[in-house]
Amino acid sequence: MSFDLDAIVEADGIGIAMIGMLIVFSALVLISLFIAFLPKILRIVEPWLPSVDEAKSRSPEESFPIDRQRIIAAIGAALRERQRKI
Repeated sequence: MSFDLDAIVEADGIGIAMIGMLIVFSALVLISLFIAFLPKILRIVEPWLPSVDEAKSRSPEESFPIDRQRIIAAIGAALRERQRKI
């Protein structure tokens, strides 16, 4: 099989390549704009986010109140189900 530029031109390969580059360039521009505006977005959203001190002061049990007996029961049920399949 030989390489021929006529096949690329006939199949509109140059146009497809240009469209592909345009799509990638557009995506990169959107990503860079998102990164550039992220500090401004975070300043707007900051009132609804917990402060760092609040997050550190709470213990995991306070952050996520979970009944330990339910966790143990779920793990036991999952292990039993897995042993059944084997």
